[in-house]
Amino acid sequence: MVTLRVLAILVLVFVGFGANKIGWLPVDSSKYLSKIVINMAAPCVMIMSMTEQELSRDNIRIVLTCFAICVVGYGASWLIGLLFNRVLRVPAGDRGVYINSMIFTNNGFMGMPVAYAAFGSQGLFYIVMIGSIAPLFQYTVGVGLCRMDCAARGGAAQAGGEGGWARHLKPMVTPPTIGFLVAIALFAADVHVTGFAADILNFIGSLMTPLVMMVIGIQISESRVKDLVRNYRLCTLTVVRLCVLPLIAYFVLMPFHLDGLLFVVAVLNFVFPCAAVMPSITEEYGGNAKLSAEITFVTTVFSIIAVPVWIMALSPLAA
Repeated sequence: MVTLRVLAILVLVFVGFGANKIGWLPVDSSKYLSKIVINMAAPCVMIMSMTEQELSRDNIRIVLTCFAICVVGYGASWLIGLLFNRVLRVPAGDRGVYINSMIFTNNGFMGMPVAYAAFGSQGLFYIVMIGSIAPLFQYTVGVGLCRMDCAARGGAAQAGGEGGWARHLKPMVTPPTIGFLVAIALFAADVHVTGFAADILNFIGSLMTPLVMMVIGIQISESRVKDLVRNYRLCTLTVVRLCVLPLIAYFVLMPFHLDGLLFVVAVLNFVFPCAAVMPSITEEYGGNAKLSAEITFVTTVFSIIAVPVWIMALSPLAA
């Protein structure tokens, strides 16, 4: 059953690809479809996922476990990124980009719809919890690494300009963040959305998976992957990102005897491509935005192969 769902998701990528090629969905359409996904569908899906859960001791324990997986995963990915930079002799001005690309996954834009499509609301609940504190790290640790690159490249590392910390906090105030906070509040209050409100949230939320996959198809249709795979560091990072990190997560998490589905989703979190927001953050704080965008694009392209393979391999453990 899970295998068929994954294959259905993969077909949607080719639908977007084909629609672009015949002129139905031009390249510019992807940014508008992305806005619908990020600002409308994702918050609705998060609220419905969280309000379907019971406020119980077990679920609270799961939430805390997900937070711990996230924090430990970031720390381990940082160390692997440092090792990557040393082994491949990455230039000083690009080191922060590679570490950021190792740490931050596309948990929201790709992770949520895939987890939801493959494993239902429970899988979505887990992936949302694991990725919930990502914005905090992206706009603190991620920004710090971008500034490090900026300084190494001879630029003046931006100090945040007017507003100080407000400048860091403002990008975090987004519809997905607000939706997550509302979902957490409803979960903590043990409120369950039903009836007309639930129908509206479900209708809007159901747009997420097909639109995300079609956007990826549109992006791929305009790409020249062959021009990018000549960068051996980028290719190596893609292999590490989509193959090595999940393997490490698998063997590190196995001794903790997590719930089967939670274990599968936690490992999958490390299979998703690099976070789509990182090129924008890199651009804002003076890093190598072009390299960041290339890494995000290539890992996204090859994740279309890696994610289904990992899901089919891991899905028996979710039972």
